Amino acid sequence: MTTLVKDVMRKETVVCSPSERISTVAFQMAEQGIDYLPVCKDDRLKGVLTPRVIMLSGIVGKTYRKPVKKVMDRRPVTISPDASVEKALRLMERCGDPWLSVVEKGRLTGIVGLGDLAKVEGMGGQTLRIIARSSEPRTIRGGKSHGSMMMAMAFLAVGGWLLWAAKDKGE
Repeated sequence: MTTLVKDVMRKETVVCSPSERISTVAFQMAEQGIDYLPVCKDDRLKGVLTPRVIMLSGIVGKTYRKPVKKVMDRRPVTISPDASVEKALRLMERCGDPWLSVVEKGRLTGIVGLGDLAKVEGMGGQTLRIIARSSEPRTIRGGKSHGSMMMAMAFLAVGGWLLWAAKDKGE
């Protein structure tokens, strides 16, 4: 029997609105360890926010007051809840992202991560291959190369900067 995405996806997921301030959302992501945040309006997926997206947006400076919609990735990779976990894994490998938004009829129904797929019997070796690749530096928009560890460290630094900025502005 084929395991489907809906069998392993996370149905309860934190989302944010496109109009929320990037400073508030980025700080919550850093504080709660969230590394994939769907951006929704009326249950409709509008984009996603990740530490990488935030870092590449140049959030330091005046950007922290802007709404999420100004920096979010407007082209999230999506999958149907009725797709097989094998298809989800191939999609993650092709797009280089360890997370997918699960969408049905335009509405977000959950998210699925590489770790969720690793729990499916027989998928462990395949997920390890993708994890190994994700730790290598890769080229992102604009030809800049960014390794996952460097991005994680930079994101934590930005989280600290946002906390300082929020306190400094009396927010």
